[in-house]
Amino acid sequence: MQRGRRAASSRFWLAAALGAAWLALMPGVQAEPAQAPLTIAVGHQPDPLLPGARPRTAPGIELVLAQNLARQQARPLELKTLSSAQLAGQGWQNSTELAFVRVPRGNAAPAGVQWHSLDYVTHPMAIMRTDTDIRGWRDLADRTVCLIRGTQYVGKISQQYGAIEQIYSTPTEALIGVRIGSCDALVHDDRFLDALLEYPEWQKFSAQLRSGEATELVLASATADRQGTEQAAAAVRAWHKQKHINTLLKSRAQEIAFEVYLEQDVPDCH
Repeated sequence: MQRGRRAASSRFWLAAALGAAWLALMPGVQAEPAQAPLTIAVGHQPDPLLPGARPRTAPGIELVLAQNLARQQARPLELKTLSSAQLAGQGWQNSTELAFVRVPRGNAAPAGVQWHSLDYVTHPMAIMRTDTDIRGWRDLADRTVCLIRGTQYVGKISQQYGAIEQIYSTPTEALIGVRIGSCDALVHDDRFLDALLEYPEWQKFSAQLRSGEATELVLASATADRQGTEQAAAAVRAWHKQKHINTLLKSRAQEIAFEVYLEQDVPDCH
């Protein structure tokens, strides 16, 4: 009896498989096409993870927001790295649908581009040990400063203040650098560093320098692409309503603080 049931079941699944194959070969009967990827331009992408390396939180919030947009549209994500000049102008439209752009606050979007404000305005901020003798930005001359690859501060701190830049691939590595004394200071966005300094283990490194120079992160869409512009605007409205950016900053600060805790294998400098 069992053998008969198994034979019948096998015949059923074989017939189903043959039927599916026959339908696929019939003219006019096609599988649903795969969704085209959502192409988004960014200024930097993290280095590929090496075999055996621990995954680390990437710098910037652009990558997380791009993944969020792709999920909302149920499309695979394709990121393209472009120069800051291409992102600030119209160059990104040649290869992508959207772009995340960091611009000086108050700048106007170029013709044919709509900038959707994320209410993410940042200023340069340096953190150091509380017993530092650095009292102002000019004191960074000939001092070593930890920076994160792909951020807007790379090249700028040495040019403006004569600092010796030490570049790291991730925030985790740069923060470990300042903790163990490889650098005299670390420079990054104030929004992130303010969230990080809420943790007690960072109070020893809470000496600060702040600057009034403001940069805004915007999501850019082409005005000629009405559907893309409407979808971008709807996504940004939802982020504002949910206070998504603030939540994302807090979670990133927590993740990176934990990564530093796990990976720092040398005591804090004294």
